Amino acid sequence: MLERDVSGHEESSRTNGKETIQASSIYYFAITKCYRFYGRQFSPWKGKKNMKKHVRIAFINTHPIQYLAPLYANLNGGSDLSITAIYLSDSSIRGESDRGFGHIVKWDIDLLAGYDARFVLGAERRGEPAGFFSMIAPQLWHEVRKGTFDALVLHGHTPAATMVAASAAKASHIPAFMRCETHLGLRRSALKSFLRRALIGTYYRRLDGVLAIGSANREFYRALGVPEQRIFDMPYTVDNRRFMTGARLADDERMKLRAGFGVHDDRPIALYAAKFQRRKHPDDLAMSSCCRPKTNPGASPSMRRCAPVCRSSLPPRSGACPISCMMAETGASFLPRTLGG
Repeated sequence: MLERDVSGHEESSRTNGKETIQASSIYYFAITKCYRFYGRQFSPWKGKKNMKKHVRIAFINTHPIQYLAPLYANLNGGSDLSITAIYLSDSSIRGESDRGFGHIVKWDIDLLAGYDARFVLGAERRGEPAGFFSMIAPQLWHEVRKGTFDALVLHGHTPAATMVAASAAKASHIPAFMRCETHLGLRRSALKSFLRRALIGTYYRRLDGVLAIGSANREFYRALGVPEQRIFDMPYTVDNRRFMTGARLADDERMKLRAGFGVHDDRPIALYAAKFQRRKHPDDLAMSSCCRPKTNPGASPSMRRCAPVCRSSLPPRSGACPISCMMAETGASFLPRTLGG
């Protein structure tokens, strides 16, 4: 259920107590709305009566992503959308060293089920992006042009392969939309800010639309000169069914799970679900819970580096901490059970 956008501001979406608004429904609405608004002139059904309108949407991603794959499957399960994800790398499937985690990461959930997943040539050799030119993938040109898609959604303006896909979409008269996470709060030099505004702004304005993940992201698009009518809200989503089902634990299961985290009472457990990096601000969680996180023996290098930072940022505290804060890592398949604890 959508409650807040990524920048922490409350969204205007509301519920009446009986009806809930699913984020995936909002995502679906945004895709179809922006497609129909800008893509109607390229409609494949123009002049064809009694033909089922099945909008074919392609997403370009660097690799299969654990929070996007369930969304693609959900959208693909509808009656009027056909979802294809084109991946530049299979690193999250085969397992590869992740700089942010500091060790090899291989997701333990199915990231390819429920939608059409395609890998461009060379995906088995590519790792995570390491710069603009780290992934060029000229094969995307042919993949996009032969795909007979009705709309293309790009995730970010890097690596260079995304621009190859955007160019192929333009050459094929396919409406192209950009979705990125950038905001105006990032620190950059005056020169770099000027160049970004000139180059990236021109690039974004030439697309058919941009998809805002939250209010800060929307302001970023506005600052680049993207017209308001080309900005569509498309927030992040959560696979609520999987999390709610996995979080239902019997009392003995819950006690055993909590004991595994070193918690033997009813204190709340603070859960931080992100990489242990300074820019992710794990110390904010420690500050808000007033606890000094402990590190489990099997912690990754990134976690061992981050734990002292979290502890050193906290003010002195007397008495017992009301919240248990243990820095631990767990697989995606185990995360719903963690919530149940």
